[in-house]
Amino acid sequence: MRAVSEPAVTQAMLEVESKGVVDMAEDLGAGTAVTGVFNLDGTVLEFRAEVFSVPSGELIGAVEASGPAALPLPVILELQQRTLGTLVRDVLGQERSEALSYRAPTLSALEVFLQGRSAFNATEFSRAIPLLNPAFDLDTTFVDPLAVAASANINLRRYAIADSLVSVVGSRRELLSPMGIDYLEWATALLSGETESQLQRVRDLATTYGTNTWTYLVGNTALHAGRPNEARQALEQLTGSILEAWYFATSRLSRANHLTGRHQEALDVTRRGREAFPRVLVFHELEVRALIALDRLDEAEPILEDVEAARDWQGPSAGSVLFDVATELARAGRPQEARSVGERAVTWYLARDRPAESVATAQAYVLLGRGDEALAILGPLVEGTPDSVGLRGMQGVAMALAGDIAGAERALDWLRTLDRPYLFGSATYWSAATLAHMGQDLESVRLLSRAFADGHSRLNIRADANLSPLWGLEEFERAIAPSG
Repeated sequence: MRAVSEPAVTQAMLEVESKGVVDMAEDLGAGTAVTGVFNLDGTVLEFRAEVFSVPSGELIGAVEASGPAALPLPVILELQQRTLGTLVRDVLGQERSEALSYRAPTLSALEVFLQGRSAFNATEFSRAIPLLNPAFDLDTTFVDPLAVAASANINLRRYAIADSLVSVVGSRRELLSPMGIDYLEWATALLSGETESQLQRVRDLATTYGTNTWTYLVGNTALHAGRPNEARQALEQLTGSILEAWYFATSRLSRANHLTGRHQEALDVTRRGREAFPRVLVFHELEVRALIALDRLDEAEPILEDVEAARDWQGPSAGSVLFDVATELARAGRPQEARSVGERAVTWYLARDRPAESVATAQAYVLLGRGDEALAILGPLVEGTPDSVGLRGMQGVAMALAGDIAGAERALDWLRTLDRPYLFGSATYWSAATLAHMGQDLESVRLLSRAFADGHSRLNIRADANLSPLWGLEEFERAIAPSG
């Protein structure tokens, strides 16, 4: 920001009463005008500043500060900080005018908040939180940072922390900006597991703010809600830097096209993504998915070889890509090719022999129908982490697959009686998957539908190896069919 010179303002002040502040500022070539009043009420010094846009005269924000007249400097400094906070936010175009806070934040708090929200928008949630919390500490009347921090913690699956932040923010709702209220309500919807509420909230946000961030979230949330058509329409609106900075934006668009049967479009988008993000192996997976759907599997082998040869990647590992390709092949009715690629995934995982790959190896064994080998891996993992819903659920699936019906029933009993917050349908999903491998198809589908209602994602459900016994079943296909 550049201020108009003081002598020019002093000269113009001689005419301010006849012309008005906004007209005077326009004559001086200013884009923003700050004016205000002060008052001495007994021993209390009171200030009110107003920030106007020039030449429209629109009120951008109003700032108030008061304190003991005997100590005027702290009051003046607070006024300065909050006025500068209002100016910076408007000049940077961080929010539209309807998103202004109930009370303007101090400049120091706003600067830290903007850094934190920038990290949040780049999906760097672990980096965002250490900035968002201090922004609130710098100005405890500025509650918006805690609302964004709640959303960041949800994305990191720190649900209890997020819930506590939502409680704090909710108790100070009157201090939130409209944007902060939107973040609060979005976080509340996420914690409730109500997918449709989440989707409606991000739709409202995208309409209000029109930014790439919220438009992307409409697309992403719609995919999780089983609405790939809506996701595709939203993601196709993304422009500019987001497509260069976030590989998620391009990969999600490819998935939306794939799920809506637009396989050539999915292939075109994926190849653009692979060129823009050569280290992101998920584009190799999405390219092979499209080629399978287009019956051009002969083009896939060089891509898979590139995946196996990768030594430095971003996002999902080479083993994960091979596994996902194998499941897509199995879903497409190519069992021989699926087994071959699945074995390659197992080979990749075993060559690393790392604890982080153990669960993925067990999941690959489930895909290959090798329940005993999956159980050999899962047994020690469950003993070490007996409260893990995912491990217990996968163990139940592997037991059913291996013919240990009594063991599968014990896993089901544990899942059924689980009483824990923030499950989002996961226990019900694993019950459905276990029952699918026990031949109880209709009950499995019923539970799967309940898992969706409780917040379980539909994004990868079409080719989910844990549900492979249900593939082709009319009731199952109807339950997972896109709803929009």
